[in-house]
Amino acid sequence: MKYSQAIEDEWFDLDPTNNLIACCDCGLVHSEDFRVVDGVIQCRCRRDNRKTAAIRRERKKRERHEGQ
Repeated sequence: MKYSQAIEDEWFDLDPTNNLIACCDCGLVHSEDFRVVDGVIQCRCRRDNRKTAAIRRERKKRERHEGQ
């Protein structure tokens, strides 16, 4: 799964729907959708518990492997 990696204070382009944003510190994943209504940009964010669990498992596995 490909996640956007945002650097603090940096602007980046997004697709209109189903952007997956993972926090670099804790691995919390949100799905974000954007739309324009009457000239106003709207954003909808939803926490994705399954993807959050998957990315956190992968990080723990990687940390254990690197610690050996």
